[in-house]
Amino acid sequence: MKEPIPIQDALFKIMRITVVQIILAAVCSVASYGFESFSQGVLDKPISLEVENMDIKTVLNEIEKKVPVKFAYRRRLFEDRDHISASFHNTALRDVLNHLAGPHVRYDVVGDQIVFGPSSTIEIGVPKTLTGIITDETDAPMPGVSVLVKGTNIGTTTNLDGEFVVEAADTDVLIITFIGYLKEEITVGAQTRIRVKLMPDVQSLGEVVGVA
Repeated sequence: MKEPIPIQDALFKIMRITVVQIILAAVCSVASYGFESFSQGVLDKPISLEVENMDIKTVLNEIEKKVPVKFAYRRRLFEDRDHISASFHNTALRDVLNHLAGPHVRYDVVGDQIVFGPSSTIEIGVPKTLTGIITDETDAPMPGVSVLVKGTNIGTTTNLDGEFVVEAADTDVLIITFIGYLKEEITVGAQTRIRVKLMPDVQSLGEVVGVA
């Protein structure tokens, strides 16, 4: 028969567990408060900005110079925002972004980034994880190949084995480029893994030889 645990020991164990739980709760609370404070603070930050007939990328680049954040977005979200003219003087960043985004685009603060996405009033393809491999005309893997989602700033390069991973929707088009090879544009569609063979750009290679 097991000896009963002394009441003092039992109380000590309970108190120790409770203290640990309180500390963890406090840490989570502080981290959450810090994130919320940053989000609130950056959106309330006043900025002054003059833009005339600028595209959205240029405008956001100008804002990044004034506020410690980076912007992430898909180009097609702003297809109708390529000729922006506006004047802001000591205007809260949230009001500037509301003006730029319009009714069909929302934004969220994620870490030190402001991420734009579609509002619930429009539908845009949901991104998925797409993997692939790029080879040359001899089926040898090609490292360092650029893979870019068309119309966005989302992209990557292939590793030493010619492989890549990128987030893309079914409706997206991948632009695949490498110096000395013909550019390829691939529609993602339903596939989750693709294999692309690049062919040499004979014309550009001929020009290089001619110059040499």
